[in-house]
Amino acid sequence: MNTLSTFLLIVPFISMPALAEQTFPQPDWRDQLDPQADAYAEPGGKISTLAGQYPGSFNYYLDNTSTSASIFNLMYESLIASDGLTLESIPGIADRWTISDDKKTFTFHIDPNAKWSDGKRITADDIIWTYHTVMKPEHLTGPHKVSLERLDPPEKIDDETVRFHAKEVHWGNLL
Repeated sequence: MNTLSTFLLIVPFISMPALAEQTFPQPDWRDQLDPQADAYAEPGGKISTLAGQYPGSFNYYLDNTSTSASIFNLMYESLIASDGLTLESIPGIADRWTISDDKKTFTFHIDPNAKWSDGKRITADDIIWTYHTVMKPEHLTGPHKVSLERLDPPEKIDDETVRFHAKEVHWGNLL
């Protein structure tokens, strides 16, 4: 075997760790009841809250008030959420995700059980639509644009997978 052949065999093995990703949640992660939630809560019913001015919209992206934020967060879930006690990232719409070693590429795998209220599955197209809707200049979604400006438009891998590429490493990119 000559030197070039040896080099060509060794280089792929040396460079492989650079292509590695971290997968989340960890294999031993298990969903559990939220200790902050009321154990006697029943599905359905109505929500009462004390609020200021009536919200202009229940869409928090369009009406940036604390009232619309509260309502919006009860109606919609994010790709991932934060554990109320540990603040660790936990599954939301995405049942798992990977982060590249350079901390710039985030790939989300949508939970097959994630559905809209009409029973239709949530897809990568829904995630991409949300990104583009928030980023449209005519939409007054300023606070949300600030976070998303750090990311390139998401890429659809397949119906259940969407990938985001960050322009730079930032602590808030995963959020």
